[in-house]
Amino acid sequence: MRFTFRSVLNKFIGLHSYDPKHSKTKLPGPLFIQVQTIDRCNGSCRMCPYVTIQRSGPPNCMDEELYTKIFTNLSQAETVNTVLLMLQNEPLLDNELEKRVEQARKILGNGTRILTVTNGTSLNLKRYEALLHAGLNSIEVSIDAFYEETYRSIRPGLDFSNVINNINTLLQKKDGSHIVVRFLKQRANENEEKQFKHYWKSRGVQICSFPIENRAGMIECFDQMRGSSPLLRKKYIRAVRDLVFPPCFFPFYALNILWDGRVILCCHDWRHIEIIGDLSAQSLQDVWNGDAINQYRNLLYNKRFEEIPICKDCSVVRRFSG
Repeated sequence: MRFTFRSVLNKFIGLHSYDPKHSKTKLPGPLFIQVQTIDRCNGSCRMCPYVTIQRSGPPNCMDEELYTKIFTNLSQAETVNTVLLMLQNEPLLDNELEKRVEQARKILGNGTRILTVTNGTSLNLKRYEALLHAGLNSIEVSIDAFYEETYRSIRPGLDFSNVINNINTLLQKKDGSHIVVRFLKQRANENEEKQFKHYWKSRGVQICSFPIENRAGMIECFDQMRGSSPLLRKKYIRAVRDLVFPPCFFPFYALNILWDGRVILCCHDWRHIEIIGDLSAQSLQDVWNGDAINQYRNLLYNKRFEEIPICKDCSVVRRFSG
């Protein structure tokens, strides 16, 4: 999720609501959720573990009854302010995505932001208009390159020209207020960031730029892929921050829900190791303040992240440790 005032506020509300004495949160539900409505992607991006995960048979999609239950529970909790319909997948492969957006909007009302992140290969004008009409607030498109050659090296198998043409076609018919282009900073593209920002800013499109992560240690060549080290000033600021706050805020304010209802601790848990609940059998409230997630919150709160298998090698918690 991109850096916004709401995302920062969610982190601090989530952390402030945690009661370490009783290992519970005072929040009745999450502020942010990611939902996987289909478990497939059409990309083979080198900074993504998707290609290393074995999947066979037809795509798995979230059952409509389960989807309705999840969003009804969210409505009852009255806490969620942001819904991301994307988790370890390419969401536009779900032919029912427009219907799901409409249903979520109907249940949650207009006070909740609903967005998705896509590689843009299927983002034609018809789908774009349908998604906005259904109630989607924002569509973020991951591009990560200014030049086609760089794009092909980062996102093999995807068509750069197709993605750029798709976005430009939308901009010819609509304004860019609902589109965000994403730039995942890494060694292969670090010299293109200024050109990328200048081009899309001139088109009236919002830009989100953030550093590559090692996906909880699953990216084996991460040290070769990541960009230049941050400035010493930034290292110092983050080091001081990490003395005061937990290394990761996510479990204090958010949930990640797979297509079958299982809830994983972290969106980077591609092997689905840390399962903290199952919404096909439990209520959202029971999972949100259950023993499983609170055990992990306690470890993170006390900076004992090395005791959590998917956290101990994660670049998010180790970003400024070396």
